Amino acid sequence: MRRRTLFLAALAGALPLVACTSQQSFPDAAKAFIQDDDGELAQVTGRTYEDATCTDPANTDVGTEFTCTAVGSDGVTYNFVARITGRQTFEVGEGSPPVAPPTGSSVPGTAPAGTAPAGTAAPTTTGG
Repeated sequence: MRRRTLFLAALAGALPLVACTSQQSFPDAAKAFIQDDDGELAQVTGRTYEDATCTDPANTDVGTEFTCTAVGSDGVTYNFVARITGRQTFEVGEGSPPVAPPTGSSVPGTAPAGTAPAGTAAPTTTGG
């Protein structure tokens, strides 16, 4: 039986979700984590995900990042950044849809002001 421990943590303005893996590779575990319809990610984001794919990390050292994409239940493809946090643990950011360059921009990968880069959550404010 595989045990998975999940909890929320704050990191650099994002709200990463942390998971443990025992027998799976990091990409396979991240894919299962993202696609878990009853999991923490679905609860936090309010949507489920399917067709997840993850790249292989360059190594399994703590701090190494790898990326994943998945299609949300809203039909939008989301990008996730996963980071290895321990020998069998990793965290996955909430994910964000691809950001289109501003109209007329000739610089690939730039984003309009006020948008969050892939894998981070945009800051939110609450009225008081």
